[in-house]
Order: sequence, then C-alpha cells, then structure tokens
Amino acid sequence: MTKNLRELYWQLIPILLQSVRQHIGRRHLDFGCGKGLITSWLASRHPSTEIIAYDPNRTDIEFARNSWRVNNVKYTHEAPEVGEGFDSASLTFVLHEMGAEQALSEVLPKMLPEGRLILVDYDIKGVPKDQFARMFILDSEREELQKIGMESAYKMHTRAGLEDYAQSAQAAGFQETAKTKLFDKYFIWVGKKVA
Repeated sequence: MTKNLRELYWQLIPILLQSVRQHIGRRHLDFGCGKGLITSWLASRHPSTEIIAYDPNRTDIEFARNSWRVNNVKYTHEAPEVGEGFDSASLTFVLHEMGAEQALSEVLPKMLPEGRLILVDYDIKGVPKDQFARMFILDSEREELQKIGMESAYKMHTRAGLEDYAQSAQAAGFQETAKTKLFDKYFIWVGKKVA
C-alpha cells in the first residue's frame, strides 16, 4: 500500500464510523456484521445500546465472539435469534454481496416504525475493469478480490451503486434522511422506516 493509499485508509475509517455512529438507537441490529470489528467499535462507544450482530457465516461469528469482549453485543449466525423491535439497523458492505432487495426484505420487519436504516457500501457502478482493482485499498477488500476472483468481484461490486441502493431502500419502505459519498468510492445512506 502506498503512502497516499495508507493515508486515505486512516482518513476513511474514522469518518465512516462516526457517520454511522450518529444514527445508532437504543436497540441496534448490525446485519451482516462479518467478523465484528465495526460492531465492537460501535458497542464500545454506545455502552447503553443493546446490539445484536448477525451474520450467517458461523466462522465469522465465532471469530467475533472470541475477539471482541463487549457486554452489550450478542453475536449470532442463527436468523431466528435476531428478533425484532430495533430502532436502528446497519448494513455495512452487505448490499453488493447479498443484493439490496433480499437484505432489505429481511431487515424491514425487524425494525420499529420510524427506525433508522444505515447503509454503507461501494458506489462504483460502471467503473471500467482496468480501474476496478486499483480502487481497493483495504486489506479486507484485497482479500475479498482474491477469494472470489476478479471477474466475480467486478460483477458483484459494479452491478449497482448509491442511487440504485437508495431506490431499493425507498421501495422497501424507508424515507431518505441523509446521503453522503466518501472518497468517490463509498457511500452512507440513512433512511427512516415509514412502511
């Protein structure tokens, strides 16, 4: 990683987390939490918030349970254990993998009326293939590219962008309240449940 990319990485993470943090409620669902790094950060800054961290990958959930010791988080890979009644939910880098319609249809019924939905993902729809791999600066991103292969990764990441995800969220029953692009690659979209 070059010096400029490293500097960008250390600028991005605090902005990303702070942007998500301001929308967290008293009972929060981290849907697709992966290995729990962002979950643990949010939990440590919101000690009175009950956080349910869900990911269908059992290995990632076991890693999260064993790595992050925070009292206000329950990690689960079992969908029925998630429950309902959340006044906020975040999907961080979930939409491009799972598909917006499926992810949002699973999250919507778990949220309270007027609950806040926080979407964080890539906004690189239509990026040329030769530029695509150079855009990934985080180690986790590079691991993902290697794991699933460049062609599959390219299709997955570039099939939709911020406006597509915003339309999907609105169609699912969320009204947009905030939208931010970060470093021409990432976005944060926030909506309130109205349906």
